[in-house]
Amino acid sequence: MSNLLTNMNTTALNSHSAMNTSGRYQAVAPSTRPSGMRLNTFYKSQSSLWVSKKNRYHTRSFDVATKNAIDGTEMVNTAEFGLQQVSNLLQRTRELIIFASNDTNNDKDRNKISKEILQLFEEIDNIVDIIVFKDKKLINGSFAQSKIHFQIGPYKNQFIQFNIGCFDVNGLGLNEVRKSVSTLSSMDGVSIINFLSSFDEAIDRIMGERIKLWSVQMRLRYSMKKLDISSENLSASCSRILNTSMASEMLNQTRTNILAQPITSILAQSNHQPLRVLQALGTFGNGLSYMASLRK
Repeated sequence: MSNLLTNMNTTALNSHSAMNTSGRYQAVAPSTRPSGMRLNTFYKSQSSLWVSKKNRYHTRSFDVATKNAIDGTEMVNTAEFGLQQVSNLLQRTRELIIFASNDTNNDKDRNKISKEILQLFEEIDNIVDIIVFKDKKLINGSFAQSKIHFQIGPYKNQFIQFNIGCFDVNGLGLNEVRKSVSTLSSMDGVSIINFLSSFDEAIDRIMGERIKLWSVQMRLRYSMKKLDISSENLSASCSRILNTSMASEMLNQTRTNILAQPITSILAQSNHQPLRVLQALGTFGNGLSYMASLRK
């Protein structure tokens, strides 16, 4: 009877060990399934949990950088819109200069044209003054010396810097033209047409600045795309580390519940085995007593 052991019931010990393993899983599983997190405590996997936390911090940094790029795009759009309006006014003023240079106009006609040109100059200065983004005037020369800084990445060297010049009448070099236009009625056509070179230079300068702002907009769009991809990949990596597979959890739970039933039965039978030894000893003792009574 090699299986009738009393001091060390190995069958019961094995069943008890299997039951402890199943019990530990059943104790942890309820905390992972409701939260959906595979690593919800630090003791499970310190390195994996640290990597996932670090990825989450980087993901949040990428999201902030994306917001910065979006705000920067809106700021550049505001400045570019203001330059477009100034360019339109200059183009209209240039057309009036061409019209005024024609000698079919008399002094009275040229006087009315000069008044319209002066009003257009006033409107240019007005537009330059009201092109504002979050209390910052953009095209009045505020950023002619100091650079605009856009932080478009989670690290200190990931930024865009640029200047925006002054585009009022004085900044465009048209202040002398404005003074001369007030006496347009006393000028001849040749003198008036000479103003075109000043307007052409001003329009070319505005176009050059708009091209620079368009390039900044393009860089911001590419930066936003890059940041979105980086944030998406980091989120996916973090998800693979932290999130639990509900299908796998349900499969493991079913398997554990099925195995728990025979383990419990085997443990009960294993604990009952020492009693068989006592029964055998009792039967053997009764046999000895009977034999002793026969000898008497």
